[in-house]
Amino acid sequence: MRFSEIPAVSGLVSAREALDWPFPGYQGVAAPTRFCFEGTESGFILHIEAVFFKPLVYTARPPKGRVFESDCLELFLRPARTVPAEQSGWNPKSGTEHCACSALLQHAPFYFGWEIAPDGCVLDYRAGIGEEGRRCIASGSGTGPLDGSGARSGVEPVCGVLHEIVGDTLISFDYDWKSGAVASSRILQDENLWKLDLAVPWSDFGLEKRPSGETWYFTVNRIDVSSDPGGNPGLGCLHRDCTAPRFHQPDLFRELRIC
Repeated sequence: MRFSEIPAVSGLVSAREALDWPFPGYQGVAAPTRFCFEGTESGFILHIEAVFFKPLVYTARPPKGRVFESDCLELFLRPARTVPAEQSGWNPKSGTEHCACSALLQHAPFYFGWEIAPDGCVLDYRAGIGEEGRRCIASGSGTGPLDGSGARSGVEPVCGVLHEIVGDTLISFDYDWKSGAVASSRILQDENLWKLDLAVPWSDFGLEKRPSGETWYFTVNRIDVSSDPGGNPGLGCLHRDCTAPRFHQPDLFRELRIC
């Protein structure tokens, strides 16, 4: 199976272009999956091409549906800001809010997530890292419970805030955050290929233009349910030297240089 041509990287440089399947017992058929970033004036586009060997598994869901229960492609993006903390807080309407940090924000205490089903349904959220990230999330303007009792199992649309320990790190998911991203999904049955374009504006991060010269952190993930619908899904990502089958490990995100 050969991938079609996808645009060359422009304005963003990613460390990898193909996903690994690092978790024992969650490798499925290790279906080839690759990606690249394309810079634009107002943001960037993530292009993903994912081979599938059996029909993709998904169900029609509302926006912010539980797409992680089906075949799914994901982007997690953690900003790294080299500006004084008081200038790096975010406004709830623009995607940023004030949170106390020491001196400089080399690694922001939060990241943003987009999870996309084959039909283009998107679950978008922001996720606080540790106690500092929890405080950032708690000071937002979400409409759901901020005490961690949101995002109840089986409920759609997913909403509210959910606190979860991943490894030894507290992750606070704010599902009331809304991205301005647009997902375009195509399934090419004759080629056994799923193509996804996710266009994300800089305004999602409270920015008016490309933050040239910064290094952010990211992972691209794939949940491959179709390869083994009766067992563990294949979990593809960019994590290395890790056996715990979880994508939400921000210390393992890869570098993304913004030119």
